[in-house]
Amino acid sequence: MNPKVDTYLIDGCGRCKLYKTPQCKVHNWTEELKLLRSIVIESGLNETYKWSQPCYTYNNNNVLIVTAFKDYACISFF
Repeated sequence: MNPKVDTYLIDGCGRCKLYKTPQCKVHNWTEELKLLRSIVIESGLNETYKWSQPCYTYNNNNVLIVTAFKDYACISFF
């Protein structure tokens, strides 16, 4: 597990003025993001942090990101 992802879940993504505030969209979906993270880690992918969000790779190739939007959290595949 990557410590930068832990920081992301605590502080937010840092891509807007809501960084480190309760209004950050990451904070609306913290439990869901943690669950998605655990599912992806169990799959054996490597956890990194790219583009201010958790990114998961296989053989150094990007496979997916786990991210929060205003109305939902999701896994997005490359």
